[in-house]
Amino acid sequence: MRAVKSRTPKLASHWLNSQVAETATVVLTGAKQPPEMESTMTTPSTPTHTSATHAAPRAPWWQSLGSLSVAALVLVATNGLYMLLVAFGNITDYATNYAFVERVLAMDTTNFGQGQDVNLDPDIMWRAIDSPVAANVGYIGLIIVEALAGIVLLIAVIAWIQYMRGTVTLAAARALATLGLVLVLFVFFTAFITVGGEWFNMWRSTDWNGLDPALQNAVLALLTLIVVHMVRDHRVRDQIVRDERIVE
Repeated sequence: MRAVKSRTPKLASHWLNSQVAETATVVLTGAKQPPEMESTMTTPSTPTHTSATHAAPRAPWWQSLGSLSVAALVLVATNGLYMLLVAFGNITDYATNYAFVERVLAMDTTNFGQGQDVNLDPDIMWRAIDSPVAANVGYIGLIIVEALAGIVLLIAVIAWIQYMRGTVTLAAARALATLGLVLVLFVFFTAFITVGGEWFNMWRSTDWNGLDPALQNAVLALLTLIVVHMVRDHRVRDQIVRDERIVE
């Protein structure tokens, strides 16, 4: 009996030392503990990490009205409405602006207000086109591009609203808006300012000069185009915020 009793403390000490060594190895190496040890070491105060607790808070609905995305939407819609009204006015009142196109192509008032066909510059008059057919073709072409620009921009407005609702990508809405605005720039920058103003010397005429309105419309379209391309995808931004919160 004396021999058996002397072994018992040694066995208990050996078992205890092995448990302590195993626990120290787990802590130092980061190895996963057995389920029974995990259950004994977990305390109610251990924090749990869930993605739900790190969800980004939603901004109030009124705050989104002041966003850059809404500003871009309003600017695109305004440009589209303007171009449709321009096309509608040229169709319903065809004769008024036809006379403007005809006189610009004829270049018969490019004399700084001296009257029609008076003291015209022979060095540039070879550029003149005195043809009703050419004037009608050019005028109808402008009306078609104006109407097309307005239609494309209104489609872009619909796509932009769908983007804000999450059913269309920003790239698709932006591409439509860009196409419509480029058409606006083609009408006022390319046709009026470049071709009409410089090639047909509209800047010399005081009677038939549309450079100021054309410049105004071109600048507004260009500013709208810049704003459209400044908009960042809010879905990507929200995902980045969520990821940053999870990392924290």
